[in-house]
Amino acid sequence: MDLLLKTPIGANLGSNQLEKALTQTFTSSEGWYTLEYPRVWEVEVIENIPSFFDPFFGNGAVQIFCAKTGALPPDAKIRDDYPFLSGKTLTDKMNLFLFSQQINVTNVEFKTYIQNDVSYIPFEYEQEGRFFMVVLMEKKDIVLLALYNSNQTPSSEEAEIIGNIIQSIEITN
Repeated sequence: MDLLLKTPIGANLGSNQLEKALTQTFTSSEGWYTLEYPRVWEVEVIENIPSFFDPFFGNGAVQIFCAKTGALPPDAKIRDDYPFLSGKTLTDKMNLFLFSQQINVTNVEFKTYIQNDVSYIPFEYEQEGRFFMVVLMEKKDIVLLALYNSNQTPSSEEAEIIGNIIQSIEITN
């Protein structure tokens, strides 16, 4: 499908003044990443996982989960809550995440991209009438999972906005 990611992660998207005026920056509480999202959108943070959404016309939300895996002991509770963090490679992590979502990826060959020292794997799927796009990113010992979840396939306008948000993510370690 690849509806949402048309430009590499970390590409310089908001270079003109108008684009910058229409977005705002979100910085994680730990300072591990930043992203740009539209000023008219809202953000809710629940259990340290921010969710970005259009309160007027949107059909879905972008949620971001981030962890510093190098700081985790092998028996850390967070690995119980987020078993995909136990994967050794980014592909292993993506397989574990999708397995936890009951998505069969037996015959899927993931493509890993590298941009600005960040490795990432995008994947889109539909499940039970919902559209999902997951991008798993890793830079050194920081793992970031961006998940877009919608009750329908996004329109081209919404897909462009979601793509821009995901592409603006900068892992700052």
